[in-house]
Amino acid sequence: MRPTIIKFILLLLAGQLISWWIIFFSPFDIPDKIPQTPIKIEGIILVGLLLTILIFAQKKFLKLQPETTITRLTLLGTIICFSSEVIFQTVRQPTLIADTLHDHIYYFLLGTIGVSFFGTALSFLIAFQLKTKKTGQLILMIIGLMLFTNIIKFFFPTLGGH
Repeated sequence: MRPTIIKFILLLLAGQLISWWIIFFSPFDIPDKIPQTPIKIEGIILVGLLLTILIFAQKKFLKLQPETTITRLTLLGTIICFSSEVIFQTVRQPTLIADTLHDHIYYFLLGTIGVSFFGTALSFLIAFQLKTKKTGQLILMIIGLMLFTNIIKFFFPTLGGH
């Protein structure tokens, strides 16, 4: 099981590094946001990477151990996201425009914890779908998650800002 986890950590990390280079350092003139929307391109790419890697990883784990629980699949996805994100944030630190060590630590923790929590939520939703095949219930959970996120943003509008 460990080699499979490491493989998916490295795949996610490679995807993050490639997309980071393409968005911030390549000669391509990629806009920061999708025109006429507040949606950031890098966020869309990250969500796509996370979804793709987590789906493939969890399907692979289910093939290896069909009796695996939703909780275990979620934990495995979380480990993949967290490990990849720690390495990615460590590599990214020297390029950040941050004035103090405190700022570097803040951005490191914000990226690592934020992406890991998001990856955990995605991991749970994917695991739930793969194990139960209850799409209607999954859609309700996604709607609930979106409502919860918007309520949090409403009451704490500066959360995540610096």
